Amino acid sequence: GRRMVGVLLERLGDEELSIRCESARLFQAADPADVVPALCRMLYSRSDGERSAASSSLASLLTAHTDPSEAVRALLDVARLPPEAAFAPPPSLCRGLEHPGEVGSPK
Repeated sequence: GRRMVGVLLERLGDEELSIRCESARLFQAADPADVVPALCRMLYSRSDGERSAASSSLASLLTAHTDPSEAVRALLDVARLPPEAAFAPPPSLCRGLEHPGEVGSPK
């Protein structure tokens, strides 16, 4: 479930193109509600490879998921959020900072 999603998300940043492509393809078996928000955030990554892999992953989810309507609903849920909420880093990455946008080391 979510552990698999976390591993696959990490693999989208891999230097090796084949690993990024295979990870993108495997998202079609994941729960869209767990995957789509993270992939949407990755569309704004500084890494060209991550952005490309996130885009491919979303396309895979929308076209090859066992229930494409579930993937579309997850994408619409993200689209309904205000941009600062939709594209903010996950809360676990912000723990220890006074403000989620704060730059520097956590307390």
